Amino acid sequence: MGRPVVSEYQVKKAKKPNSGKVWHIVGRPNGKRIRAWFNSKEAAQAEATERNIAMRKLGQDAVALDAVLAETARDGATRLKPFGKTLKEAIDFYLAHLNNLRHSITAKSWKVEPSLSSIVV
Repeated sequence: MGRPVVSEYQVKKAKKPNSGKVWHIVGRPNGKRIRAWFNSKEAAQAEATERNIAMRKLGQDAVALDAVLAETARDGATRLKPFGKTLKEAIDFYLAHLNNLRHSITAKSWKVEPSLSSIVV
């Protein structure tokens, strides 16, 4: 049985420096190891504390959220607010629209049966 996985960031001193930096932080917010290197123990501790607070505040999945995706979501929510709609409603609407497009046909591909075209109204 291996060691238990600790998701929070911890400060460590390396035996071998990485680009002259011996202090680093190690964390596994989503099960994947993430390291960052620092010149001083204080800088490493400050960053580890900041990341750990963010993880506790937002949850482990939110820490891995891409910054561009988060900004896009904020922008979308702001733009939908005057209409009283949410991001979930917009996504559901757009997916339904895409499914309708997938199942629709163009006017060129639509063929009228000969028996129906001869009916005079």
